[in-house]
Amino acid sequence: MLSKQWPAYSALLRDELVLTVFSDPPWNVQIEGNVSELGKKRHRDFAMACGELTESEFTHFLVLPMALFARHSAEGSVHLVCLPPVQQFRGRVRH
Repeated sequence: MLSKQWPAYSALLRDELVLTVFSDPPWNVQIEGNVSELGKKRHRDFAMACGELTESEFTHFLVLPMALFARHSAEGSVHLVCLPPVQQFRGRVRH
């Protein structure tokens, strides 16, 4: 879950701090033409960040969840965020 809402974190964690965060947010690219299982299965687009955001909007889309991760993490925690190199999708997203 990539929640951008403070109450979701507060309700889930209360006063606890996490040691590890694993997040696989949308990459802001259309699923069609970019995600496949060799044609065996068709995936639908995510509700947000499926190529409709500019680079600036996508950055803003990620900032709040990342800030919330940090706020609820213990010092020295490890954050694993699955995002591809920007160059991989140059030209496939709006600028």
